Amino acid sequence: MNPAIPLEPIQGLLLQLTEKISAIPDHALFAAAPPILPAVERQKQLDAGQYLLVPNGSILRVETAKGLLDFILGVVHEYLPERRAPIAQLREFMQSRPEIMQDFFAKALANDTRYLMDLGRRLDQEPDVILFLSIYLLRAYRRHLAAALLDQIDMKNWWRGYCPVCGHWPGLAFLHADSGQRDLWCVACTTTWRFKRIQCPFCLNENQSQLHYLSVEDEVMQQLRLYLCDNCRRYLKCVAVNEAASFSAMEKDVAYLTSAYLDYLATEKGYIQEPVSSVRYSPETVNHYHA
Repeated sequence: MNPAIPLEPIQGLLLQLTEKISAIPDHALFAAAPPILPAVERQKQLDAGQYLLVPNGSILRVETAKGLLDFILGVVHEYLPERRAPIAQLREFMQSRPEIMQDFFAKALANDTRYLMDLGRRLDQEPDVILFLSIYLLRAYRRHLAAALLDQIDMKNWWRGYCPVCGHWPGLAFLHADSGQRDLWCVACTTTWRFKRIQCPFCLNENQSQLHYLSVEDEVMQQLRLYLCDNCRRYLKCVAVNEAASFSAMEKDVAYLTSAYLDYLATEKGYIQEPVSSVRYSPETVNHYHA
């Protein structure tokens, strides 16, 4: 969330978040989940380049979402002292305005980045705080749906830059040093998928004269890279790992959050950060939201 944040508080924060999200039973997430098509239909969608999660018809259990939001605000307040004042302000506002809180849940699930950014400006909050909340608040819901949507699905033909489950742009790439295989990882639902090593995930550019990378040595994560595309001026952060290395879900989150200084480096060089809350194309907005 900030290039100056050290590793230890991020690990503590994520440990608590991971334990909390994992402890939420599936039945407590949705009063009504979006419909899951038969595997044959889902496979056709995927083969046609359509991601699988369309949130229309979802009804979140509001008490679960409210409790999770309050918990997330609490742990951010605890582990990130420099954010305590704005987080306390946001917490008080959400608790006093339940209609805004419910709107936030629905818009976050519908991937309405414009609404989230407008809300952040209205509340005088930094954009990364609002995006962090929207991603991690809805992760339990998206991760639950990802397991159902990918059941009996073959992703061997999915070579697209956006998540096959929820359509979000990747938060990180992982490059396996021995094989040269590159995987993309979705911070929103934690799905991982294979992608070409020399190709921009955003515009699919393969012109090597327009694709570059910068390496940054890191004591914790071995080697970080910035993949840069001169065609669309976007970039992707990448962690180079040994073939035998297996990153846990929390380690991926740690890599994502503690590598934020690479975002600043890329921005200074004139490259554009694609918000991880945005998607490849937008399904219909969630029209129904009930308590």
